[in-house]
Amino acid sequence: MEAARRNLLDFTRFTKRDFIVSWHHRVMCHAIDRLARGEIKRLIINMPPRHTKSELSSRRLPAFVLGRNPDEQVMACSYGSDLASRMNRDVQRIIDDDAYRVLFPGAHLSGRAVSHSSFRNWVRKSDFFEMVGRKGSYRSAGVGGGIAGMGYTLGIVDDPIKNREEADSPTVRQKIWDWWTNDFFPRRQAGARILVTMTRWHRDDLVGRLVKMMQEQDAEQWHVLNLPGIRPTALTCPDDPRQEGEALWPYFMDAAQHQQTKRLDRNAYAALYDQNPGDAGGAEWPASYFGPWIWCEPEHWPSEFDLRIVAVDPSKGKSDKHGDYSSIVFVGVKNGLVYVDADLERRPPHEIVRDTLKMVIKYRPQFLGIEANQFQELLVHEFELQCGQRFTDQIGIHATPMINTISKEVRVRRLGPYIVNREFRFKRDSPGCHLLVDQLMDFPNAEHDDGPDGLEMAIRLPSEMGAEVL
Repeated sequence: MEAARRNLLDFTRFTKRDFIVSWHHRVMCHAIDRLARGEIKRLIINMPPRHTKSELSSRRLPAFVLGRNPDEQVMACSYGSDLASRMNRDVQRIIDDDAYRVLFPGAHLSGRAVSHSSFRNWVRKSDFFEMVGRKGSYRSAGVGGGIAGMGYTLGIVDDPIKNREEADSPTVRQKIWDWWTNDFFPRRQAGARILVTMTRWHRDDLVGRLVKMMQEQDAEQWHVLNLPGIRPTALTCPDDPRQEGEALWPYFMDAAQHQQTKRLDRNAYAALYDQNPGDAGGAEWPASYFGPWIWCEPEHWPSEFDLRIVAVDPSKGKSDKHGDYSSIVFVGVKNGLVYVDADLERRPPHEIVRDTLKMVIKYRPQFLGIEANQFQELLVHEFELQCGQRFTDQIGIHATPMINTISKEVRVRRLGPYIVNREFRFKRDSPGCHLLVDQLMDFPNAEHDDGPDGLEMAIRLPSEMGAEVL
């Protein structure tokens, strides 16, 4: 019983007698115990669905830390408020249980639900409760939900993405990131510990961005525990006792079942079970082709280029949907390398013309191409009109209408040799370049491909104008 007061796994076994323990539970709980004690402050745990991730992190952990210290302030968030409330009610049931009272007799909840707090009345609702007679509390919310006015000493984010549709939406991924940076993360108190547990969905999901930021100077550093469904050749967890090819938790899902699931959708399996969405196999180019060499720091950006091109794709995206990106891409050639700057935004036609003019004035291209399929040809005439009115002396260049008769997928694949041969250099401080590279890495599975399409047009334009092919 004393062990159940000290560590999460023994606490779980004491309060949930039917819990079946595997080696990955021990590894996971050991890492969470270190977080609970404050030995580490930031922890990420990635593992397949239905492998008891939420049982340990979102149900048992809050009850465990509030028993050890009823003054803890816990905030736990998941993809939806309904799920978060269910987790909250489960935590309350654990605290109300007789086994819990044996372990932590000084930690308990109000015996009845109340809607307000007073000297003798302690709040207990489905999204918030207080520890009677202490400073501790538990707040649950959906990602994006209101948490204003609340702080935490222990923050838990468990599965912030609901499904594949959300994971594949750049808008939803950005919304989750905005919530993290503007709402959740700023609510931490001094010395707060944060746990993020999730099944990976996309290379650019919350964990993907947090891990990517770790490479930046002075960025938050996270302890990352990856537990793939099948043991790969290279270890992702040093405490993994499995042989290559063995399943994570055969009691729930053995190796044969993993292979059956993998055959259904290789891309989904790589993300959800391997915890490696960047190696899904469905992308045109593997993530290893986009190493640090592709980025050009501002101080190394050439002041002059041997060849300068700007191309504009005013496309509405694959589905011709309102609000998709338009891309304005600059390509400059210097010493055998292809330098790229890009402006990818959602904007109406008049702003496309305005921002194209800005790019043209900035780089003085020798060639300017604008996709002229269907209505986009109007942009060519509008650009020429505005140039004639305001910029003729400064620019002295005519826009070339580009008619694309081959599908985008075929055209974008023409960029392959430049990627494989490491000839591209994308401008590091250009947000548009980061988005363009993301679209390249996800091609042809990305929701948007306007950036790569604009880049291919820029590469192709000189040859269409009778100049030397890049």
